[in-house]
Amino acid sequence: MKTKHSISFITALILLSGGNFSCQNSTQEDNSGVVSQRFIHKYGHEISKEEWEERGYPGQVITVLRDGVTVTTSYEGGLMHGPTTYTYPHSQTIEILFLYDSGRLIKTVNYDSRGLPVKEDVSHSATRHTITYWFQEGTPMSIEQYAGEELVEGDYFTQANDQESKVQNGKGLAIRRDVNGNLLFKDTFESGYITQRIVYHSNGTPAIITDYINNIIHGQKMVYNSAGEPVSCEEWENGVLNGKAIYFQNGMKFREVNYKEGKKEGKERIFIDGEKVSQEIEWHNDVKDGPSIMYIDEDEPVVEWYYNGKQMSQGIYEEVRGKDEKISALIEEYRSLKNR
Repeated sequence: MKTKHSISFITALILLSGGNFSCQNSTQEDNSGVVSQRFIHKYGHEISKEEWEERGYPGQVITVLRDGVTVTTSYEGGLMHGPTTYTYPHSQTIEILFLYDSGRLIKTVNYDSRGLPVKEDVSHSATRHTITYWFQEGTPMSIEQYAGEELVEGDYFTQANDQESKVQNGKGLAIRRDVNGNLLFKDTFESGYITQRIVYHSNGTPAIITDYINNIIHGQKMVYNSAGEPVSCEEWENGVLNGKAIYFQNGMKFREVNYKEGKKEGKERIFIDGEKVSQEIEWHNDVKDGPSIMYIDEDEPVVEWYYNGKQMSQGIYEEVRGKDEKISALIEEYRSLKNR
């Protein structure tokens, strides 16, 4: 039920909330890590594991894991039914709660170490669900309704509980903050999907501006330092680097390289002070292939030759490249004759 953009939001919350989340580790129950296990009948009396498994009584299984986490699982009719909880290690405070209805997960709630809710995910059907986030003080941060991966409706609030942005019928602006109210990023939505994300530095200046199509990076990705100077400008297509990428030092162009489907392809140029070319490198399929030229003051350029990443003399390079061209020509001729 989680969308690509919501995953990124959760990661940011974890990083900026002081590390109060550890459910990824604590919820991965390993039989070898079980210290003790009790089987409690619905009416409160304890029974043996053998009787529990044989008769399928309704009730709870309480498991203590080696890392100090206590897992309480509710059953009825042989299916998970009611709450299943995981505590923080060596604590009675619940970290995560799963609510089941005859084996179907209908709600998940994450809590911080104080026992206050941080996130709630409520399932309404196989495709529709609502996600709510809270600030550290307990006021709602956002309430979002999804249909599959599409964001249908969203309301976003300040710590003072004032609405600061809205997504309606899949269109609008989602302002994302951490549990302390610090601005993380702003997402622009069209037809339920992100079209642009702006990530912010702690001083409020843009850090990353990225174009998206269907929640996948597609278009331009710009990175800036906290002073507003450019760090990189990249062209992306369907989630991979594809096109020209420019990188900067102290706000001036330092390196320019072309990519094809995530791999370096074509000429790379390295600059001095953003203008003068100091080096040119030929790439093919992410390895050096062709001349690598270094320009040193007014002296004659220094040229190194590479074929498929291996350095060699110009003569051997031209010989090997000539053979490649002949083979390619023969293959094309064969294909042409075959298609007649």
